[in-house]
Order: sequence, then C-alpha cells, then structure tokens
Amino acid sequence: MAEESIQFIANFDKFVSIKKLTLDKEVGPKEVIEFLTSVQFTTSQKIKDYIGKIIDVKSFDEKTKKLYTQNLGQFLEEVNSNVTKKIIKDFVPADIEKKETKDAYIELLKVYLIEKYANEKKIVIGAHHIVFPANKKLMKKK
Repeated sequence: MAEESIQFIANFDKFVSIKKLTLDKEVGPKEVIEFLTSVQFTTSQKIKDYIGKIIDVKSFDEKTKKLYTQNLGQFLEEVNSNVTKKIIKDFVPADIEKKETKDAYIELLKVYLIEKYANEKKIVIGAHHIVFPANKKLMKKK
C-alpha cells in the first residue's frame, strides 16, 4: 500500500515552500487541521504578496483607510456599498476583460479589505490566523 500524505509544494518567483504530512496511525484529525492551517497561512500571505504585484496597494489602502475607523456593523455595510465597490473596480487591472473574472477580482479585493479590518481589530476570521504550534514560527515572519 502506498504511503498516504498531504503535500503542498511551491517553487516559483522566489516562493519556495514544501510542506508534507505523512498520514499514519499516529496522525489524527487534530494534526491534519494544524497542518492545513499552516498551508492556508502560507497561501494567504502569498495571495497578499501577489495582490501587491497587480495593484498599487499603498494607493488602495489610502483610498479605503476610512473603513478601518468604523465599528464592525458600519464597516460591513460600507465594504458592501456601491461607493466601496466603485473604489475597488478602479483598482481591478484594466487588462481583465471577462465580467466573471472582474467580479472575482472585486471579491478578492473585498476579502483583502475584510481581512485587513479583522487583523487591525484583532478579529480572527480564518483558520490561518489561529496560532497552532505548527504555524507559530510562520506567523512571526509576517
């Protein structure tokens, strides 16, 4: 029988990450959860890095900074408003022509705003923000 494992391997554009969890009788659901949160943390950070390669993050953050002064209810209302959607649309790369792809990037930038808000307000909204021993050293790097 072949060895069972979960693997994540990335090796491109100065992004090198190799994570492997060999599944044997001593590995249970808790270890799998911890491993997957580590992978999710890594990929989440890389997505943010790549957003910075397609948009001017500094300018985007400047245009949306008022969102972070609001309470959660106001923030959620505003991040879903037409005003914020217009700001986001202005930052979607112009070379994206398909409506479905544009819509996906609008949602991606909205997620960026939500994660940034949550991070600033110390709200955990994803498993990748939970500090398991497996990803503690990763979180210190960022």
